[in-house]
Amino acid sequence: LMVPFLHSLSLKMRYAIGTTTLISLPVTALAAITYMIIGLSKPIPVEHTIGYLYWPAFAIIIMTGVLFAPLGVKIASKLHSDFLKKMFAFCILLIGVM
Repeated sequence: LMVPFLHSLSLKMRYAIGTTTLISLPVTALAAITYMIIGLSKPIPVEHTIGYLYWPAFAIIIMTGVLFAPLGVKIASKLHSDFLKKMFAFCILLIGVM
């Protein structure tokens, strides 16, 4: 929802996506810490967890993001802005239908 909002404020699509990605970093870090703290009061009998945070999945998600972010930037910089808007709208619709 942040990307369309920023784009409606006349921010270029690339900058809207980049800004949203940058904003999501502290939000997700805070969410992970919150899940760890809240889950400490209800122990889960699963190895490699602290609270509700399952470290192997967390590590895979972080490594995938770090590895593929440069590729995403390279692809986005070569795509025309209108095409990028349409693909983003399609992804949002697809997620909404699911």
